[in-house]
This record gives sequence, C-alpha cells and structure tokens, in this order.
Amino acid sequence: RTGPSAEAYAYRAGFGMLTAKRESRDDDAGAARLPPNAGLAALGEALKKNTGLTSINLSESHVEAQGLRALSEGLRRNAALTELKLARNEVCDVSPQGWGSHSADGVLALGDALRVNATLQRLDLQRNQLCGVTAPWVVGERGKFVSLALLAFRPALTHNEALRELNLTDNGILEAGGRPIVAELSAARGYGGADFRLSERLGKAKRHYCILRRAAWYQQAQAASKE
Repeated sequence: RTGPSAEAYAYRAGFGMLTAKRESRDDDAGAARLPPNAGLAALGEALKKNTGLTSINLSESHVEAQGLRALSEGLRRNAALTELKLARNEVCDVSPQGWGSHSADGVLALGDALRVNATLQRLDLQRNQLCGVTAPWVVGERGKFVSLALLAFRPALTHNEALRELNLTDNGILEAGGRPIVAELSAARGYGGADFRLSERLGKAKRHYCILRRAAWYQQAQAASKE
C-alpha cells in the first residue's frame, strides 16, 4: 500500500493493540511503526480541546481496554460531545469467542470520566463482552460472569446529570444473572443521581434489549415504539 490510502490504513491499525499486532504480521511498514492504541490516544488528546464535534462513531474499530482508557482521558475534559458509539468492540479485552483475559480498566476509566462529563447524552456499548462471554458455547473460566465493568457505571450514573441513554444490549447481562446489578444502576437516584428506567424487550431473533434511559426519555421512547 502506498500514498494516502496507506497512511489511513496504518492509522486505523493503531486503534487497538491486537489490531496493530495483526497488521504488523502482514509486513505493513506503516502499521508496524505505530504504537498500540495510537489512534485512540490521538483522538483522546483532540477531545480535550474539541468544541465543535458532537458525535463520534467508533463501532467495530477494535477498541480495547487501554484504548478506551486513552479515549476516556479526553472525554473527561470534553465539553461538546453528546453521542459516543462504541458498539461491537472489545473494551474489556475479550473477543466474542471468549478469547482474552477480562480487564475492566478501560470501563473504569470511562465511568470515572462520566462522573465529571456534563455533555454526553448517549453512550452505546452494545456487544462488548462487558461481563465476559456468557454464551452457551463458552465453557469453563472463559464463560464466567464478571461484574466489575458493569459496576463501574454506578458512581457515574449517580453523579452524571447529562447522560440520557446507556445501551448495554448484547452483553449477556440480563440472561446471565446481571439483572440485580442493572436494577441497582436504574435506581441510581437513590444514591443522589437521576432516575433511570430499563428498556427491555425481545427483538428480532429473540434479541434481548438492555437499555437504560432517564425516566423522561424512557417514556418518550416507549411511546414511539408503540406507534
């Protein structure tokens, strides 16, 4: 690869630690030169100064725990972003197949950032193996339910006054015994925070939705779904 396309390819390869390693095996000189998570680190720095960008979609971008940590440093000081999409990544260093060692470092940093961030309204964390992989085909330690990442949102929801919607769908939370934790997150107002409601329904292919919405927006979303 040569020219601008090669530079763009190499930059994307630096978003995640595993991605950078995979691409360097292909003898791509640009990717090999980039340190792990270089793209997210750069984006995090940019977010500290950003005043105009309001939405970022990083779905399917190989975002892992340390990359999310770097991004969260920027989110902590950002005063413009209202929507962040991180669906279908590996923010806890666990693949959809159950490979990897679960790490909540990135989500803990994200939760800490949300405690002080005053602008983010929607956060999408669908299909990130937040609690490990609890699918029936994963057995042993790799299939163990881990609650630490999920619990990282409790102080965030207690203090944050801006977040309207937290999408946790396709993380196996409700199906694997995490309902009491979700109920506790929904009751964040009991600890001084906002009043959240769980939006739960069975979608196509028996897909369980798990979305936390503030009460006012929950009612609007419920009404819209019945139209």
